[in-house]
Amino acid sequence: MRGKTILWLTLIALLMGVAVPNLGVAQPYTTISVDPSLITGLLPGDSFGVDIYITDADAVHAWEVKLAYAPYMDVMVVTDIIEGDFLEGGGDTTFVKYVDHFYGFAMFGATGDMYHYGVWGEGILATVVFSILEAGECDLNLYDTILLDRDKEELSHSVVDGYYLGPTADLRKLLGTARGRKAPWTAPASMDMKAQVENTGYADIYARLKFSSVHESGKTVTLYSGQHLWTTEPRAPEYYYVNEFTPVWTAWDMIGDEPWIDEAEDGSYIEGWNHGEIIGIFGFEDITLNPGDIISQVTLEGYTQVDGGHIDIDIYVYPTMAWIDSLWGGADWAWHTTRWVDPVTSNIDPSLKTLAGFNDWTILVYCYAAAGESTKLDALRLKVEFTGIEGDPTWEHIPVGAPPTDLPPVVWDIYDFDAGDWDTTVTCEYRYNYPDPRFLQVWQTAETMLTYSWSVK
Repeated sequence: MRGKTILWLTLIALLMGVAVPNLGVAQPYTTISVDPSLITGLLPGDSFGVDIYITDADAVHAWEVKLAYAPYMDVMVVTDIIEGDFLEGGGDTTFVKYVDHFYGFAMFGATGDMYHYGVWGEGILATVVFSILEAGECDLNLYDTILLDRDKEELSHSVVDGYYLGPTADLRKLLGTARGRKAPWTAPASMDMKAQVENTGYADIYARLKFSSVHESGKTVTLYSGQHLWTTEPRAPEYYYVNEFTPVWTAWDMIGDEPWIDEAEDGSYIEGWNHGEIIGIFGFEDITLNPGDIISQVTLEGYTQVDGGHIDIDIYVYPTMAWIDSLWGGADWAWHTTRWVDPVTSNIDPSLKTLAGFNDWTILVYCYAAAGESTKLDALRLKVEFTGIEGDPTWEHIPVGAPPTDLPPVVWDIYDFDAGDWDTTVTCEYRYNYPDPRFLQVWQTAETMLTYSWSVK
């Protein structure tokens, strides 16, 4: 990183007609600091600024600073960087800035008039403006800072970092049947894992617990508050094929026997040649769920072949006519998923993850093709994948000043195939904004992590 910094500052120097600096040693008392050094008492949606302040400067002619903060836009983002007045006494200045929101750093710097000897004393190099996005805390660290004098020498200096402290939470203690257990579990059994969380900040927050368990074999299980683990070895993925057909419109050619798209490469298929051709309504084989069987996702797949590239095989739920997505195809016969909205169909229609919704699911098939191009559909199937985890993660609203709160437990059903040693790490995750499950959530991780070991025989 330092090599890139020198090159970047060199560019500024060249723009101003200044030679590349020789690295040297000057006054050790100069300090660059984040001011104020602690920022707190703010909420997501608020903005604040920090000054990058220099004191005891000795003939500073050019400077560069990097400031690291929370990456991935999970706590805050930089919205502006404004040049300060420190170099105003050095004539006209050139100021440059760059912000990387993903990695969470800003790089900025300035150089004074090439005919001026530099600036002494103290002042503001720049003001960095932040916008707060979520609960949490983060360092505001200065690094790769450079000061140059008029003789192109690098000036030695120290830095003082800052810190942002927003709404926070932390773990307090473990609870439940797993805590402190010395004797091994004997399968079959059911245990619960839970813990207390405390709001350690100045605003209401939402909190949940994360339990990460690692078996001696390397198998990893991750569970959240309120979830039930029925089994660590869920049912293997299965396919369910078309077995029902209701003719409604018959614009496609039908080759072979009804329902035409029940099995790949069986000689039965449907073929369309024009835009907007509909064949009819198709249903699929029913599924039976055993206790502990939980559908994690369902994917619609079509066995297709097309002449050209201008093709969509649109899928609509019948009778609501809700558009699901479009299958596609290539020059060779192959299985394809949908491609425009989401390849996982149950993400589009969550009813597929329920027994009734899956068994009642019927679709209408519609072809969008360039005129004269052949579109063939030989089979449709639903790929069903299972999980042993029931329920979505739950969270608790914890007001500011509330006593430590027990969060909903994780329930784990243990069987013979779970035998061996397990290590579990518990963390608290929290946020300020309401956790809307429709959107990807950013959760902060509390400072305290609690661990314990247990076994199954």
